[in-house]
Amino acid sequence: MEEMLKYKVEKLVSNFKDGEHPNKIETGYSFEGLGYYPVVGQSFSLVGKGRIFQTSTVTNTDKDGKFETNNSTYKITEVK
Repeated sequence: MEEMLKYKVEKLVSNFKDGEHPNKIETGYSFEGLGYYPVVGQSFSLVGKGRIFQTSTVTNTDKDGKFETNNSTYKITEVK
């Protein structure tokens, strides 16, 4: 099994159609924690500082470290 790595995600764009995101995760929000690289068709999660960050279903990933979900676009970077 693949090992969990430390990542930082930053929300770049909100694609949420009905205004404000229900969990108040707006553009510019960032989170650091342990997890696996995003996989299309699955929710993306990170665990850090006693909290869990979780997205809606990942719909696309690209080579520049960006990924899209049903509601948002994020940039992901590995933290060394």
